[in-house]
Amino acid sequence: MRSSVTAIPLCYSPVEENTEFLEDLRKASNGKGVILMCEAGGTTKPSPNFAAGKASRSLKASWKALKAGGMPVKHMTGGVYGWYTAELPFYGTYDKSNLGRTPNAAVEPKGQYYEEAQKALEQKRQQEMK
Repeated sequence: MRSSVTAIPLCYSPVEENTEFLEDLRKASNGKGVILMCEAGGTTKPSPNFAAGKASRSLKASWKALKAGGMPVKHMTGGVYGWYTAELPFYGTYDKSNLGRTPNAAVEPKGQYYEEAQKALEQKRQQEMK
């Protein structure tokens, strides 16, 4: 499988959007699908540290690209941080000075409290539907 990586910023700064993002993404995709990722990844799933999911640069970029349409888009939940900590194949170097300090990384929900919260949410949904 042949692939390439191109860095296309959604924003140049927190207040300056890259107005050419979608055009740049279409050019980089070369008519194929794209996988968007950032350091933390983000997720739409609730987690213990982010009850409503966690927004991230790549998740926002994925949403923008999906809304615009025209190309298959995938999002790498957990980001580069999650990939690295899962010990998946990684080429090049990773700045380990921030390893474990990435507060934006969502933890996979699990355990007794998560299950209880899921049951309570389901009961609430059922009551609202009555």
